[in-house]
Amino acid sequence: MKDKAINSFSLNKRIEHNEKNQRIDINKWAFKLISKDTRPLNILELCCGTGRQSEYLINHYINSSIDLLDISQDSLNQIKNSSYFDKSKISTFNIGIDEFFLKNKKKYDIIFVSYGLYYSKDIDEVLKRIKNTINKKGKFIVMGPHGNNNKEIFDIIESTGLKIDKKIKFTCTDFMYDKVINYLSREYYKIRIFKTSNKIEWKNIDNFISYWENSTFYNKYYKKDLLNKLETFFKNKKSFINTKKIMLIIAEKN
Repeated sequence: MKDKAINSFSLNKRIEHNEKNQRIDINKWAFKLISKDTRPLNILELCCGTGRQSEYLINHYINSSIDLLDISQDSLNQIKNSSYFDKSKISTFNIGIDEFFLKNKKKYDIIFVSYGLYYSKDIDEVLKRIKNTINKKGKFIVMGPHGNNNKEIFDIIESTGLKIDKKIKFTCTDFMYDKVINYLSREYYKIRIFKTSNKIEWKNIDNFISYWENSTFYNKYYKKDLLNKLETFFKNKKSFINTKKIMLIIAEKN
C-alpha cells in the first residue's frame, strides 16, 4: 500500500486514468467553491504529489507563497522541473505529514490537502497540530473520498476472493466522517461541507487493470481471477462504471 501511495509513477497513472475517463473535473469543481484571495498569504499544501492541485492554489492565491510537502522526492522533483511554477513563490519539503508537524514552527493562513490526509500515522495528533499551526481567521481545506466511494470496483475485486485491507477501505469510505468532520465540527468556528459524485468509465479490460495495478489495493495473485470476471462482465456491458464520492471541507478558525 505505502509504495503505491507515494510512488510518483503509480500516482500519475491513477490520475491519468481518472481524468481521462471521468465525467466531471473534480479540481475545477472544488476550486469553484474555494474563494480566491489576492492578499499575500502563507499557504501550506500537504501531500502535494506531482502538483496538480498546487497549480490551482497558485492561481487562486496569486500573491502568496506556498510550501509544498510530500513524502516522495520524485514527485517534488517533477514540480521543481516544471516551467509552470514560479520558483520564487514555492518551497518544497520532502517529509511525511507527522514528522513535518513535529518539527514545524511556522504559521500558515491556509493549509490545504487533497486525497492524502489519511496517510498520517496519528491523525488525531496531526489534526490538533494543524489547528495550532493555522493563524487566526485562517482556513483548513480538505478534500477526500467518502461514503460508497469505489463500491463497484471493490465489489468486483472482492468477488474473486481477494479481501481488500480494512484500512484501505476505511480511508476510502469512513475516514472523512469518523476522523475529519468529527474533529473539525468541534474545534473550528465554522465548517462548510460540499459533496459530489464522479463517474469513472472504463471501456475495456485493459483500462480497468491498468488502474488497479497502480492502486493501493492491487494483488497480483488475484489478477487471473479478476480477468475472468471482467471478461464475463464485458460480454454483457459496453463499459464498467465506478463511482467516486468526493467531499470538500472548508474549516474556518476564529
